[in-house]
Parts: sequence; structure tokens; C-alpha cells
Amino acid sequence: MSKLQSQNDVQNLEYPPGLGKEVAGGQHYMMIDSYESRTALETMGARKSSIALYIPPNALKTTIGANFDGLVGGVGSAKMGGVLIGGGEFSLSKMAGSTGDMAQKLFAKTETSKNFFAAGAGLAVNNHMALVYRGPQEFRTHDFVFQFFPKDGAEASTIKRIINDLKNGMTPRLSGAGKGDKQRLTAPFFKSPRQYKIFFMKGGASNNHLFKIGTSILKSMTVNHDPQGIVGFHPDGAPVQTTLSLNFQEIEYLISGDSVSEQTEQLITEAESAMGN
Repeated sequence: MSKLQSQNDVQNLEYPPGLGKEVAGGQHYMMIDSYESRTALETMGARKSSIALYIPPNALKTTIGANFDGLVGGVGSAKMGGVLIGGGEFSLSKMAGSTGDMAQKLFAKTETSKNFFAAGAGLAVNNHMALVYRGPQEFRTHDFVFQFFPKDGAEASTIKRIINDLKNGMTPRLSGAGKGDKQRLTAPFFKSPRQYKIFFMKGGASNNHLFKIGTSILKSMTVNHDPQGIVGFHPDGAPVQTTLSLNFQEIEYLISGDSVSEQTEQLITEAESAMGN
């Protein structure tokens, strides 16, 4: 038994064959572990499968995005000590109720007058635009494309098991209709598919020189048994070549390790207190 395998109920698979024997020599490879999901953010803790694969081309890349947007009056609110919350402005100097409504109407009239006189003088009103942070752009995705060329029936069987395990992991189960295949189609609920932890390995440990991938779901997979446009089979019917494309998406945002200043924390606390009153 290879070092990538263990004597438990977890399905352990590897490709190419012999990958496990090369681990002791510091072989680089990918490890894709699947876990039964509990909620959108939690795993059950029980590992369902562990698939060791070679690192395919273009796999060692990731994109980190940030969402910024222009906000009218952002510079002015910053000078007044305002706090930008949820895409809007909350100024600690503003009060709710009739006083705030009156101030808003007065501001609107002032803006109209200001625009009118500015246009007459050939000027443009400075709206004090500011680039405001709106949060992370999106959940990161990672794509991997594997090429399989089975040489015999044993390798073809392993490839088939890898594809079936990923298919079972990304598709939902039916829940709530009791036991028995006859009742499955009437089940009222879908149980969330598995969640995945993906590692770039060197030998028996994670390669700390590469980026980390957060807990992910398998969003899509494509299986192509004739990627070259030429249909070919082994004598037993197994495809000569199979291309497996996987698209994983993280379920949590990437968070900075930088700390937040006490002044910012105090400002947020005051804002939340004022908004709750």
C-alpha cells in the first residue's frame, strides 16, 4: 500500500500510477480531499475521499480581486468624520427624525441652486468623488485540466473511479422522503454536495512556497473522452484519452492578516450604536 493510502473507509485514489511511491523522494503533486458538508460554511469533519493527482499546466495561479466604486460626496464625508457603511454614508453628526428630513430637503435645494449658478458661470460642480471600498470582489475560483492516458485496464479503472467520485461529490443527494429508491424522486430537499480541501504537496507535506486554496465546492466538471476530435478505444472499451476539467470555487472570502486600528473599531461601535437607536 502506498503512503498516499490508509486503512480506513476513505476512498484513496492516485494518478499517475506509482505516484505514492515517489512521495518519499519529494515528488510534487496535488491532493484533493472531499468532506461531507453540513452547512454552506461547515464540513462534517469526515473525509469521504482523497485523490492524489499530478499538477497540471496552468494550475499554479490564483486571482485576488477587490471591489472599489466611486461615491459622490465621499471626500466631504471623510472631512466631516463620516463612516461609509454598506455602500451608504452614515455621519455621526447626523440625527434621525424630522431634523434629518429637513436637512435633506435643504441640501437638495442648495444643490439645485449651486448647479444653476455654476452652469451660468461655465463651471462644473465638484462632487467630491472618492474611491470607496465595497468589499471583496468575488469568491475565488481555481481551474484544473487533467489529461489521462490509461495504458491498461487497471489505469482505466482508476480514472473511472476518480471521475465517479468527483461526480458523486459535486451532485446533491435527496433527503426527507425516507429510505428506498422508489421515494427518492419525491424527496422535498436536496442535501448540499461535498466540500473540498485542495493542497499543493511536496513529498508528504504542503508546499508553503505556493498559495493556499480555501475550502471550496466543485462548481462544474467536464469530461471529454475525445479531446482531439478522434474517437479511440482500448480493446476492453476504455477511452484512449480522457480530459477532465474541474472548476472549484471557494466558499469564504480571503481575509487580510493585517490588524484593524482601535480608532476604527471605536468608530464602528459608535456607528452601530447610533443606528440601533
